[in-house]
Amino acid sequence: MISRWLLILICINVHAQSPEQKLGEALFFDTRLSSNQRISCASCHHPDKAFSDGLATSVGVTGQALNRKSTSLFDVGKAKFLFWDGRRENLKDLIFDPLTNPMEHGFTSDAEVLLRLNSLLDIQQAFYRLNGRKTIDKQDVQNVMVAYLQGLKAPQTAFDRFRSGDKNALSASQLKGYKLFTGVAACVQCHQINEGRFTDDAFHALGAESGKISKKLPQLLAQTEIARKNGTLGVLIATDADVAELGRYLATANPMDIAAFKTPSLRQVKKLAPYMHNGSVSTLSEAVRREAYYRASMEGKSYFLTPEEVEVIVDFLRVL
Repeated sequence: MISRWLLILICINVHAQSPEQKLGEALFFDTRLSSNQRISCASCHHPDKAFSDGLATSVGVTGQALNRKSTSLFDVGKAKFLFWDGRRENLKDLIFDPLTNPMEHGFTSDAEVLLRLNSLLDIQQAFYRLNGRKTIDKQDVQNVMVAYLQGLKAPQTAFDRFRSGDKNALSASQLKGYKLFTGVAACVQCHQINEGRFTDDAFHALGAESGKISKKLPQLLAQTEIARKNGTLGVLIATDADVAELGRYLATANPMDIAAFKTPSLRQVKKLAPYMHNGSVSTLSEAVRREAYYRASMEGKSYFLTPEEVEVIVDFLRVL
């Protein structure tokens, strides 16, 4: 009988070049990498949704909605910070975080994850063929998953052809949007083109959500300190919506970082609705209006985008 792992490998039409990438891709789609065998990494990171999930906030192994929207994984290997709050700075450290979060993949420890993997004969054999060892360890899992994730490159688009010199790659409307994006609308201040990733790899607080938690800050900050010491910060973010709104503070403990979130890449942004860290904005047009309004307000500017300007910017964004 053909193994479940091989069926997964066949069904996903593997394009990875190395054995490490192939095995990492298989694990990425394998629901056995969750405590109740109901979800996989791909449950929150669908390839057909630019490796996001199309939900306002992701749903974990228990079926309960969490408090953060899943991010696209395209070009994640180039990201300087990971998660909306940047609490990880390299992929290897991130790999076991969702696996060992009881609200996400449902395992309670690294050892429990490894016990599951070492109990699966097909997975064990695959790792043996890769490295000649019978026992799978944490580094083995990290290596193959990182290899796969680093290979997730955003597809080439009309914008890339435009950057390469094809003056006809963008329509007149898209070209107007591009000029606004990089000009008076100042979108490019945060969404820097930056190798075509459209992010500055930085964190910004626009003030849109911080008012909701301002009166609760002493209590919330105390909660996070306890969770940080106990190693349960990830669980707290997943279960407490107010804590999740603390943003970058959760990684730095710097009060200046409260409610600041990472600038997301705009690659394949048309597939990433709803928008913002908490999925609170349903359309790309509204996201553009909101970002432009708060940026102008915070900088004391009187210039705001007209509806027509918003739509040509959106038209441009759709070709990223």
